[in-house]
Formats: sequence, structure tokens, C-alpha cells
Amino acid sequence: MNTLSSCPNIPLSAVVPHFHPPEFLLCRGIYLTGYAYILEYAYCERMLVDRMAQHSPAKGDPLQNSSNAVIRCLWKDRELADLLFKLKFDPNQPDKVTVSGLSIDDYPSLKDLDIAEFCSQRPRPVPQELIDQLNETECVYTIGILPEISRAYMTMDSDLYIWNYEENSDLAYFDGIPNTITKVLVAKPKTGVFHEFVHHVLVVATTRDILLLAASFTNEHNMTIAVDSVNVSSAQMFLLPDALFKIPLEGSTVSDMVTTRDGRIFFASEECIYELDYQDKGWFQRKCRKVNHSKRLLNYLLPSLSLITGKEEKIARLSVDDTRHILYTLSENGSIQVFDLGNDGNEMRKVASLSHAQIQDRASNECRTVDRAFFTDIVSINAIPSTRSQYLHLVATTRKGVRLYFTCLPPTPISALISTPYGVSPPSLPETADIRPTDLRLRHVRIPPGYNAGGIGNPYFTVYDSLFSHEVSVMVAECGVDAASTVTCFSSSNLSAQDYLMENLTKFSFTTTVLAVERTLSNAVSGNFMSDLINFRSKVQFRSHFQLPVEGSVDVRPPYIISQHRDPPERIVILNEKGISIVEQRSPVDILREILHQFGADSPQANYFLQLHGAINTCVMALIILCADNAADLAIKDAALRIFSSLGSQRKMPMNGISAMGMRSPAGRLSSPDWPQARNISTVADCTFRSPLRTSTPEQFSFMMSNSPPRTIGPPPNSYISQMDEYATDSPLLPYTTRSSYRHDAIYVYFSRIVSNLWTSPLCYKISENEISSIFSLDELDWLSAQLCAFQKAIDEYALITNSQQTYQQSLVSRRDSNPSNQRSVDDKGFFYCRL
Repeated sequence: MNTLSSCPNIPLSAVVPHFHPPEFLLCRGIYLTGYAYILEYAYCERMLVDRMAQHSPAKGDPLQNSSNAVIRCLWKDRELADLLFKLKFDPNQPDKVTVSGLSIDDYPSLKDLDIAEFCSQRPRPVPQELIDQLNETECVYTIGILPEISRAYMTMDSDLYIWNYEENSDLAYFDGIPNTITKVLVAKPKTGVFHEFVHHVLVVATTRDILLLAASFTNEHNMTIAVDSVNVSSAQMFLLPDALFKIPLEGSTVSDMVTTRDGRIFFASEECIYELDYQDKGWFQRKCRKVNHSKRLLNYLLPSLSLITGKEEKIARLSVDDTRHILYTLSENGSIQVFDLGNDGNEMRKVASLSHAQIQDRASNECRTVDRAFFTDIVSINAIPSTRSQYLHLVATTRKGVRLYFTCLPPTPISALISTPYGVSPPSLPETADIRPTDLRLRHVRIPPGYNAGGIGNPYFTVYDSLFSHEVSVMVAECGVDAASTVTCFSSSNLSAQDYLMENLTKFSFTTTVLAVERTLSNAVSGNFMSDLINFRSKVQFRSHFQLPVEGSVDVRPPYIISQHRDPPERIVILNEKGISIVEQRSPVDILREILHQFGADSPQANYFLQLHGAINTCVMALIILCADNAADLAIKDAALRIFSSLGSQRKMPMNGISAMGMRSPAGRLSSPDWPQARNISTVADCTFRSPLRTSTPEQFSFMMSNSPPRTIGPPPNSYISQMDEYATDSPLLPYTTRSSYRHDAIYVYFSRIVSNLWTSPLCYKISENEISSIFSLDELDWLSAQLCAFQKAIDEYALITNSQQTYQQSLVSRRDSNPSNQRSVDDKGFFYCRL
């Protein structure tokens, strides 16, 4: 917590370094120096906007033009970030079920890069002690992954073994469980119930009961680590000898368990959903109980699956969406139920369901050329978080590899469609921030690769598990040869610039059965302030507690190519009978780095990479390489500088459909990432950004998208810009009269991506009249400062901007001389501020 009294007396030069354009400020104090700047700005924001309104920059001011250009870059980065708009969404038929995957262009091959997007690390075997004991005894054993704590576990009857799969060390043993163990899960402790040294709770299901065990972690000095530590892979784990709670199952068997970020624990048994509810009842006593949510009176108001199908259906799988507080269930027969956990995540009520027959009928009616058998046997469900889509909620995978996308939003009213006059944009999509789930509707069907019009798929491809991440989907399938299995990774990270979903495939084969697949936190997550956990904290928990305005916020994460300089790559842990394999995704900039290292800047692989990502994004990735602080990359930096200089100096030509260098696209229908085809969706990402240099009055935002209703469908604002170029930074108001170079736009784009989280989000919140606190931690600000310092160093070292210091000073002098009443000055550090 930070207070104004604790801040030093710093002049209002803090207002604010990161609001200046990149050409001017990267040479003089662009980076944040600590909390004081953020806190002082947030507290004085209202006074500052009034003064800035009186001294607003004149038309054509470089400062304002640069700010507008940054806003435009942020908008373009998020224009089609929502997954819905990649799935052939038709604005004139917003509720139409669409189909993809039938075209060969939906799954293009990127083999010409000669660099695999996913690479498998050295397999890690199961500890030899466990293998020896398993061979010496006859027992019932299970094995699984606990990605939250970077551990794997094995059970032998009632004995529990846990070890660190990263280093094959820290083997922990627990033998205080009297019955045979069936499942193990890691849960977050509820606030105020346990002591601070309890970092995680192990939920252990047996044949007779469920136990909660306390897990604690210490560092190399045997000191307890911080409770909120994200990465505990290098810490030592300890299990308390006595169980915290123990609840009998009364003869039922647990089929699946899930936990929420708030610590709620749900498990499925037979056809019912239970919650393991524990709380601190008093100083010397705690309370734990089992709640059956399927037999509550309120749930009988909706048709149950037993009434639809004529029999009780056992629940096989559970999936929870922590961003929206929704719980989904999948029965053994393929039926799906939806439970609303409430706005705060503390409720539980059933809101919708679909039987397997209903799902199959709706999918087959939309895909009449596809064999109906492809839609039978749903084997897995995965919640789609709101950071991926605000309109899609769930993806279900069938045994043949078909992915079915569902929404929990109500359909668009027919009256709204009928009342739309001819030539007017269709009605806007609903604002989803305050809408709770009320329905379950099929929105999209994606056919797996290898299917042709004759209805013949791969007869040996039988999916039995799946995983969904931001831009990566994973399917685990049997190969039909003994116990062999394959893990297929579908990724759109290198194809995100396209207007529809295109995925690259990478397959990994195993001679034994794959038992589990989990997404784990990367080792780089500790240095990433835009990770999923921090993004969830700042955008969901913070707003729910302090009721911050969400106007202009962007909850959908941009494509990975935009956030790759700060977000860690995807990391998939695969458990089979022989051990653990870790598959790590290479980011696009890592692929470029490998291409430059192995083949050089003039290689066919580099040209193919340029065709794939376009000139501007390629220049941005070259900038990332130049900003890297690694002395071993000198040769790679020289190659990156060569690409940036040769490509970046070219002038853009306003021609649609032509790739950056006049070369053929990698796939036949790949549109140029630098000149995308005309799009019929505007403000689809709800990107109504507020310029830091203007007040919040609507009249002063006429140059932005804010004049159009958010989430409106139709011709985009500034459509002449989006049709001509991906990132238009030349003029804030008028169509291009001059064409800037790729290097010019790449510098703007990279700068906007570095500061995007601060630029589009509140920086502080007010606690009392004299006390405010920053949303961002000191580590997060240090990360931002380091990124901007590295950017400034690269610009100076490689002379990426000519005479930036002179241009900056001349701009300030001319602005001061043109308006003597505007008392603005530059301090000795080059900061620009207003005197109040």
C-alpha cells in the first residue's frame, strides 16, 4: 500500500513519461522510475485533464499525432482478437452456426520454415525408486500431473508419492491415508481458514472418502516462501502429517474433480455434482461439509437430463471458467450441463443443458456433407475464458476430433434484426460484462484435418483427451497400433493475422499410452507482468472489489505475436507410461532468431517468414532481437539489423492483396498481414481507447472510434486506413497523402505493445481521500522500465531514429514560443510537464 505522504516531493513532471511519442521520449526518460510517478499522476488526474484541456496541443502537433498513432496501433492489434470473429462470423446472421476445417487452407503447412513451432525436451523418467517398488508389489496405482506446483504424483493403493518432474527430485511420501487413492487435485486455500504457511491444499479422493492435505514450500535456506509465489518448481515441498478435513463418500465413486481460483472444490459422483465446502467456524474449530448441488430444489425448475434422455447419466468430466465463474459438466453419454457460479463466484445454480442427441442433430444439420458419426461420442470439454472470447464459452471435442464451439449467451432478438433498415449496420453484439449464462447454443463446428468430401476420415485416429489454451489446442489420440498414441498440437500463433482461423499442426508420437496432458506455467512467468494470473488479478479481481470503471478496457488478450515480448510460450506436459515429456512452443520471434542463426537473413526460410508475418511484424520482431540483452546473439543481431534496415526503409504502397515483398503467400488464401482485406467488423474488440493527452469529454474524441457504438458491426471507422494498411500512423484524421516506411511504423507498433497495459488500464485506485494504491507492483514497473530502456539503447546504438533528441527539443521550443501563456517547461531530465 502506498500513500501520498510516503511519496517524495516530485514535480508534476510525472504527467506522465509514457504519454510522450516514441521518437521524442525514447531518448529522454521514457521509462517509469517507480511508484511516485504513477501515484502522483493518478491522484492529480482530474486536475490535469482540466489544465490540459486549456492548453491542448494545436492541430498537427507531433505530440498529439504520435499519441493518436499509438492509439491506432493498439486498436489494430486488438481488432480481431476475439475468437468468434475468426470462425466465419456473419454480422448479418449473428446466430448462424458456421463450419470450418473442410478446406485445405484451414490447416496450412509451415514446413518451409524448416524450424518446428513445437519442440520436445528430453524425456524425464519416473523416479527409479517408484519403478522398483511398483515392480515388486501388486497394487492398484494411478499417476498424474499437478501443474500448479510443477509436480507429478503416483499412488500405490493408499500410498501417495509426489516429485518434481522438472528436475526429477524432491520426492515426497505420504502414508497416512487408510483407503485406496483414486484421484489427486491441487486447490488454492480459502482466505482466512488456514495458517499462512499452507500454500496449497491437496484434495485426495479415495474409495471411501475425500481428504484435504496441507502443502507447504520452503526455499534452499529452509525458509517458508511467500504465499503468493507463482513458481514453486525450485522450492521444496512438505506435507503436514494430519489431514485438515475428511469427508465420507457414502459408497459413491469420484469421477472428476475441479477447483476454482477462489478455492471452491467441486467433484462429480454418479449423476450428481458435489461441493466440498469448508470454512473457519471458530478459533478452535473448523467446519467441512459435502453439498449436493444436483439435488437442490432450484435445479428441478429446469429440465434435467434424465427427463430428456429417459435415464440418469453419470457425469464423467468437469470444467470451470474462472474468468466468468461458470461450471460445465459432461456426462458419459455426451450431454452437457451449465452451472452459473454467480458474479462473485460464490453461488451455484443450473441454467442450461443439452443432451447428446440434441448436439448431434444440430451439428449434423449444419454439416450435411460430413458423416454423422463424426459428431458422436463427445470425449472432452474445455472452458473458453473471456480472455480468448467474450462470446464463446465452451469447446467440446468428439472422438473423431471435431471441435464444437458453444455460447451461453441468449440469441439475438428477431425484432432487432427485422427493425434494421436497409443499408444500416445490423444491431450491435451484446455487452457481455454483466450478462450471466442463460443458454447453451452451438455456434461453430470445426472439422479435423484429413477429412474430404467423400466422408472418409482417418479410421485409426481416435481422440480420448484434449486441452485448450489461448491459441493452442491439443488432442490426444490412439493410433490403432498396440498401445501407441499421438499428441497433436494445433496452433494459430503464426497465422493470427488472417481473417479466419488457420492452424498449423505438430504431431508427437509415443509408443505407449499417454495418460495425461496438462498446460504448465513457463519458467519465465515470474518476469511476465501480462501473464494470465496477473491479467486475471488486475482485470477481474480488482474491478470486482473496487468497482473500477471498465470503459475502454480490453479483456480479450491480443494474439500471441503481439504479446510475445512479454508473455511466456505455451508449455505442455505429457505423461505416459515411461515418463514425462515437455513440449514447448517457440514464439514467432524465436523462430526468426533460429532462422537467422541457422540460415541467415537472405535465406529462403527468411523470405518465407516475411511472407507469413508481413513486413511490419517482421520489423517488430527484428526490434525485439535488437533489444535483447544477450552478448551471444551478436551475429543474430547483425542479421536482424540487416532485415530491419533493408526492409524497413521501403515505402509502403497502397495496394490491396499484394504481399509485403511481392511474393506468393505461404497458403493460397493467406491475405497480406500488412494490407488485410476489407473487414466488415468494427470495434469488435471493444477498443475505445482514451488518449492520455485529452480529456474524457466526447467532443475531444471525434478522431477515434468512440463516436461509433462499441461492438457495432458494419464498416469500421477509419475504414480507409484498415483497407490500406495494418498500422496507419501517418495522419490521425485524413487518408494517407504520404506513405511512411515499415521501419517508422514498426517503431510505433513495438512501443505501443510495450506500454499497452499501462496505456489502456487504470494505474491506481483511490482508497480514501488521502490514500491511493497502484495496480501494478514494483516488479511489474521494473519490467516495463527495463523494456523501454533496452528499446532506447537499441535506438541509440543502431541509429534507428535520426536526430531524435534534436527533433524533440525543437518541438518543445516551437510549442512554447507559439503559445506563451502555456507555461510548460522541460526539466533537467528532459521530462515535459505542466505547472499548476
